[in-house]
Amino acid sequence: MSKDLLRGIVIGLANIIPGVSGGTLALVLGIYERLVNALNSLTAAPLLRAAGNCLLLRPGAFTRLWQEMKAADCLFLIRIGAGAVIAILAASRVIAAALEHHYAASYGFFFGLVALSVIYPLRYMRRSGLREKLAMLAAVGMLFMINGLMSEETRIERAEKREAIRTERAVLAETQAVETESRSFISLELPEPARVLFIFAALALALSAMVLPGVSGSFVLLLLGVYFDILIAVNERQVLVLLVAGLGAGTGLIFFAKIMSRLLAAWHDTTMAFMAGLMAASLINLWPFKRSVVIGTQTVYLGNYLPREFGGHELLVLGCIAAGAGLVFAGLLLERCFGKVRGR
Repeated sequence: MSKDLLRGIVIGLANIIPGVSGGTLALVLGIYERLVNALNSLTAAPLLRAAGNCLLLRPGAFTRLWQEMKAADCLFLIRIGAGAVIAILAASRVIAAALEHHYAASYGFFFGLVALSVIYPLRYMRRSGLREKLAMLAAVGMLFMINGLMSEETRIERAEKREAIRTERAVLAETQAVETESRSFISLELPEPARVLFIFAALALALSAMVLPGVSGSFVLLLLGVYFDILIAVNERQVLVLLVAGLGAGTGLIFFAKIMSRLLAAWHDTTMAFMAGLMAASLINLWPFKRSVVIGTQTVYLGNYLPREFGGHELLVLGCIAAGAGLVFAGLLLERCFGKVRGR
């Protein structure tokens, strides 16, 4: 197995866990700059021209395309992408099961990851003036405004609608006696058009986070409310949803990476401050101790609370918070060690 494939698996595992940054691990693995440059090269005129000539079946077009792909480091991207896909397909069911059956412990782990990951964008800031502080406050305000749009009543209503749809499907499957057989086939179902467009946009935004150290793509999906849609689509083989998600992810990687690299070049510290504010404000969403109600077969998590007593469950959650923070701390140590080695 090639080193690039293994690196892709590590980055893929990072991107499936909210709070862990694939960009950070790319930096630790020593391929961050190469990855960004390769992504930016995908929209280079010679490569696009060679691809267009292949579509027109012009003589020598495929040979020219192969040369341009090697020049743009596309083979490196293919190996990294293949490793990431392998990791996502292999680990998505485990992550989904952990979130369903061990919600507080899982989110405790995520909380610890994000809490310490805020260090990353702050470390990359060269200055912290008024503009950077305002950007951080704007990010916090934006996230609080988004959270305010989703009231507890709205969450309960959505859960009731999902439960009604699930019940209807279960009754239909039982009536037609195809529930067992259907599990072995792929699903061609699609959500409503507005949700499809939102999934596309969310994946484009989330995958762009891959080029920013300290920003987690799956964390962005979690904030936007699409994370569980993607996990379900992977586990239930909803190929059309995955196709839309893949197109959005490709759009984000190719075009958003270029946009974000220009933002960082022009307003580096302001952009990093905004990301730090977004990550810090997200901790209110990732707080593991939440009130909940059961609606049918699903549990709906509502507002946060602070435990008054600490038993075995609470201590387990606190241990998971420490484990998440410890994992990021280990990454910081690794990055520091790799940096010293390269410095020599």
